[in-house]
Amino acid sequence: DWYFLFTIFKNVDADGKDKDGKAVHVKYSMSQNEVDIVRDNAEQFDEYLNQLGVMRAHVEVVEIDETLTELYNDYSGGSFIGQEQAAPLLEKKVDLDRYDHVTCVANLNIRTSYGGITSSAFENGSGHSCINCAAVPRWTKGTYPWSPGYPVHEFLHFMERMDKRWGNEFNMHTMMEDFYERVDGEFEACYTDILLNRAKGTAGTGVAPIVWQYPPHVLRTMTELTVPAGAASIGEWAFTNRTALARVTIPGNVTSIGDSAFYNCTSLKEATASSGLASIGQWAFGECTELTRVSL
Repeated sequence: DWYFLFTIFKNVDADGKDKDGKAVHVKYSMSQNEVDIVRDNAEQFDEYLNQLGVMRAHVEVVEIDETLTELYNDYSGGSFIGQEQAAPLLEKKVDLDRYDHVTCVANLNIRTSYGGITSSAFENGSGHSCINCAAVPRWTKGTYPWSPGYPVHEFLHFMERMDKRWGNEFNMHTMMEDFYERVDGEFEACYTDILLNRAKGTAGTGVAPIVWQYPPHVLRTMTELTVPAGAASIGEWAFTNRTALARVTIPGNVTSIGDSAFYNCTSLKEATASSGLASIGQWAFGECTELTRVSL
């Protein structure tokens, strides 16, 4: 089970920057028609993910009436709603720990170099993306060739990071540009193949099955982790800040633990690794203040 949240920030009144870096003031209120179309797009996103069969998707939509007064302005392609700006308003409406990925949607009323963008995850590990409807006006006019395209694309950028946690890797943009053709303005076939772990080319095969077993809401709450056989390594920052985790068992198929992999796992007491482990990165167990036993 994977839980998704589409957050519609209906009102924006904040300083920002456009795609050329020019300082602008962003002020816009979304029409009801725009809101309704975003809701329709979220429903189609739900239908698309569920028909693939790799996981059960649960998609919810929340409308934020409170005015957003701050944007993230340090990106060269223009302003967007970052997780630091979104979280304070979201936490008044929902329990963020319920969700694995959050898509923030707004009309920033400025042209940006991105239509959708994926930035740092929320503090709890949930994925974060932003869609600026002003940069893709057809998306909120109901005429976009394939409505799930933008949110699926950004979700897959988050899944690139999730894949690395278990020692796997794929590059979506390389796949799209080198091994697939755009059909009706979209890369639906490419996205589908990535999600089903059967992508063409040499940039990886897609989302490894192991990733679907450990969505962020599961990683947040688990107290014991036995790394499964599908993992070749544990990536950098893979389980950082998993404060519930108390015991970790690493089997022989894992050859390396990346830098800061278990950093600040403040409840971690014991870690056991088998003979296949060849390297442990710097600060792999940094700030694990309860750690009393590491068995190699």
